[in-house]
Amino acid sequence: MSGPFQNLQPGLEGQRIHALRDREEGTEVSTLELFFDLVYVFAITQLSHLLLEDLTWRGALQTGILTAAIWWVWIDTTWITNWFDPHRLPVRLMLIGLMGMSLVMSAAIPEAWHGRAEWFALAYVIIQVGRSALCLFMLGKNEQAENFTRITIWACLTAPLWIAGGLSHGDTQLFLWLAAVLIDSSGPALGFRVPGLGASSTAVWTISGGHLAERCQLFVIIALGESILLIGGTLAHEEELTTPVAAAFALTFSTSVMLWWVYFSRAGKAAEIFEHSKNPGGMGRAYTYFHIPMIAGIIATAVAAEKVIAHPTGHVKPELTAVAVGGVCLYMFGNAVFNSRITHAFPRRRTITLLAVAAVIPFAQFLTPLLLLAWIITPLICLATLDGVTKPPPYRDESGEPEEDIDFAEGRPAD
Repeated sequence: MSGPFQNLQPGLEGQRIHALRDREEGTEVSTLELFFDLVYVFAITQLSHLLLEDLTWRGALQTGILTAAIWWVWIDTTWITNWFDPHRLPVRLMLIGLMGMSLVMSAAIPEAWHGRAEWFALAYVIIQVGRSALCLFMLGKNEQAENFTRITIWACLTAPLWIAGGLSHGDTQLFLWLAAVLIDSSGPALGFRVPGLGASSTAVWTISGGHLAERCQLFVIIALGESILLIGGTLAHEEELTTPVAAAFALTFSTSVMLWWVYFSRAGKAAEIFEHSKNPGGMGRAYTYFHIPMIAGIIATAVAAEKVIAHPTGHVKPELTAVAVGGVCLYMFGNAVFNSRITHAFPRRRTITLLAVAAVIPFAQFLTPLLLLAWIITPLICLATLDGVTKPPPYRDESGEPEEDIDFAEGRPAD
């Protein structure tokens, strides 16, 4: 492999089982990784239906906790397949096992706060602890072993909280799982700091930027795919295609298109910058964190689409405002911060778009669902249009100096 990753390739020495990728052979996304993603199509569907059935603040918090848990399982596995070669039999068998446990975890989502909490908790712990421990075993005395020791310890740290929550009910379960997901979420930010071992530096997180960028793009497609399925499924159950229903379909479908457009008009090209980054581990951490609000926002927007198609007229209820406006604002917040981290420039357009969408909140109750969606989609269309007809600003490195040696003129993920 040419480029800056020649010097960042992790050593292959010391492995107990030969499983690490040889970067000289490339780091393309394998068909097994795509097969693995099919489970998460199901998971996103389960999450959107969970929120749809309980449009309350508690329901939103519960869905948010499970969304974060699903994300950490997927993104942690994505980092693993960035380092470990899915074409190697031990890695392939591990991924298939993780896929099976992910399916169990996803199947438990509708009853994760009721009768099947232990299913979800046990599957999550087996995935997170088991995957890290297996990787640590395969690494043997490889230079990455110390990093995976930290990761395994952090996974074991929250395991009791997940299991205890799975055996509890009500507020106790909510508190335990919220604490667990917050601890899991803080691990990468703290470098998986462990007493005696210290913290891991992003400088040793020797990843392939192109691989991780492509994997995250695919997950955004998965999430947007769920919104398309929910829109189509709701339309299919309508007895008559009235003018309001047709207008609701047009607006909800267009909103999904705009969310896709806003992401891929800039962030979809981030792999170029990622590949040339002086700190790919740090940029990978940005991918890891700032996609969470985007995915949550897409799920909320999909729920809003179902509600609008089913009831396109009448006054807007507070729960519809929460998922329609809140979902797009969550998405734009994640997209804005993600772009600013990639380009080291203030995301002015995306910030203005977020504020323009949020401006409808004070008088949303006086609108119809169709007018609410029309308001929301207008700033998105303006943003997508501006992204398409203007050049992005110069990319700046972390010191704030413009990069002179990289040409990103054809679609840099800046604002």
